[in-house]
Amino acid sequence: MANLAGLVTVIFLARALKPELFGLYSLSISTVAIVSVFTDLGIRSAATRYIADAMKLEDYGLAGGYARFLINLKLLLTVLVASALFFLSDFLANVFNKPISDLLRLLSLYLFFTSFNSLLLGMANAMNDFKADFLNSSVS
Repeated sequence: MANLAGLVTVIFLARALKPELFGLYSLSISTVAIVSVFTDLGIRSAATRYIADAMKLEDYGLAGGYARFLINLKLLLTVLVASALFFLSDFLANVFNKPISDLLRLLSLYLFFTSFNSLLLGMANAMNDFKADFLNSSVS
């Protein structure tokens, strides 16, 4: 169902924005998708593995310590990457020779707020709560 909603959204945007503006939108989204890789670097997998191991041992202090460490690491990486994207948006617009700097700035803020989704899902999976993953895949 979520894939159908995504398809309808893309078709709507393509019709509403016309080819040139939709191309700029797609270029901006692709740039943010590539850059967003550097906000994770395996943090979700680490959260799932190490928090689950600590929970299995019923060492909730250790699980909380892992969670705090990974949240802080994710925050650091996200702030660095989102800030770099925000401040380098003019440079990237010049590299692509396209007027996308304002959209990249807006998407850098979006990146900051959405990058924690993956970590929170990994933490939920570590606690055997797969409803969050189901809801996320149903909505997005």
